[in-house]
Amino acid sequence: MSPIPSGSEAIAPFTPPRSEPALAAWDTEEAIAPLTPPRSEPALAAWDTEEAIAPLTPPRSEPALAAWETAAWLEPARAVGIVDALLGGGLTTRAALAEVGTRFADRPGGRRAREVFDLADPAAQSPPESHLRVRLVLAGLPRPVAQHPVRLPSGLVLHPDLAWPQFRVAVEYDGRWHADPDQLHRDRRRLNQLVLAGWTVLHVTSRRLRDDFPGILREVRGALTTRGWRR
Repeated sequence: MSPIPSGSEAIAPFTPPRSEPALAAWDTEEAIAPLTPPRSEPALAAWDTEEAIAPLTPPRSEPALAAWETAAWLEPARAVGIVDALLGGGLTTRAALAEVGTRFADRPGGRRAREVFDLADPAAQSPPESHLRVRLVLAGLPRPVAQHPVRLPSGLVLHPDLAWPQFRVAVEYDGRWHADPDQLHRDRRRLNQLVLAGWTVLHVTSRRLRDDFPGILREVRGALTTRGWRR
């Protein structure tokens, strides 16, 4: 039996034998350099450019498909407001909506989506106008025309927000911007011109649309009835 070594020989760390060619590399930074994955030559340039770290862009739906998803799942008035904006902005067409509506007719929400598409109108000027129009229709009133042209005797053409031309009844939606003095001046002049042309004009504010839709409905129904509408 060999004698047990003592002193520093007993605790000296074991150093594996190394071949001469590897010795220089072992004692330089190459020995501890981080591992770099092998790369093919065609990919090398891309690896070192922004393409290699470009952020991932999530897939986007086609406008008609986005309209269908909106119409199938959102509350109808809100959904129509979005579809109106897509149509009015030229991002989709009625033909495209009809195609996607037919394609997904048997899916959950398919019938609801087709009903929303039928209510859509690209002439709408704002989501609140769309909401007002849809709520009046869903409450049983005849469908109004958005931005119907009314030609005055002077030749001036006005476009009330909602109109029932056969009854000469119009509804104007007044958002917050209508409180501006200049806008108020234009609104009152416009109102007078429509009244002189034989129209009944009702105004709906954003607050009333939010808080008093039943009152709005009574007033519009009353104006239409006075002008000869019968349900």
